[in-house]
Amino acid sequence: MATHSALEQERHRCEVRWCIQKGMTWFEGYIKGVAEKRGKEAAQRLWADVRDQWAKGNRGKPGEWAEGN
Repeated sequence: MATHSALEQERHRCEVRWCIQKGMTWFEGYIKGVAEKRGKEAAQRLWADVRDQWAKGNRGKPGEWAEGN
């Protein structure tokens, strides 16, 4: 059975991929809602990971997560 932190990590990665798929215009509105509902730190983490994954070539395919530099 997966731990809570492993489940949260997978949920976060799914959200990052979903945001990448939706595109930047959509994401700009979505991230504001995240900040309002889940807090500034959650929004900053999501923003950083979306930007990082995009830079590493992740385009939101199911199960994709780019590791390393």
